[in-house]
Amino acid sequence: SQTVTGIITNINTLPHTAIKIKPIIKILDTQVCLSPKLLELGKWIANYYSCSWGEALQAMLPPNYILKKEY
Repeated sequence: SQTVTGIITNINTLPHTAIKIKPIIKILDTQVCLSPKLLELGKWIANYYSCSWGEALQAMLPPNYILKKEY
């Protein structure tokens, strides 16, 4: 029931019946912001500091990228 801004890190075209994924409403930026090395660094940061991968990636984004929720 909410709209959330997120980061697409991978596109999987195989159907998964166990996971319900909401559709993408709008793509805000098609430019690649984080290289594969930075994505791996984000995973390491999330593991080391016990935070989510999303929180680590958000911290790595430029200041003008604001991820928000709309209710």
